[in-house]
Amino acid sequence: MNSRATPPGNLDLGDLRRRIDAEAAALTEARAAVGAGEEILLDELDGRIGALCRAVETLPPAEAQTLVDDLGRLNNALDDLAAAVWAAMRRNPGARIFPFQLGRP
Repeated sequence: MNSRATPPGNLDLGDLRRRIDAEAAALTEARAAVGAGEEILLDELDGRIGALCRAVETLPPAEAQTLVDDLGRLNNALDDLAAAVWAAMRRNPGARIFPFQLGRP
């Protein structure tokens, strides 16, 4: 999984839409990696998606509204990844298959 180098600040609507699509694809890749038992970098994903959402928040409301469907797809991809992470952790409760263990030090 590669990281997106372009910071999301000051992007136009088309750029934001492309970034949302790219992050949704990255989340789908991450979900597949989790399913294969691979480690994923949640902090990296979280940082990029957080920055992208902050960029959307700077748009005028009418422009931001045009991204509702795109953001819905991103949200669905996040939900799918979260479900995959929890399922993997339930399958291997003692394994440290991620760089963290939720609920454990």
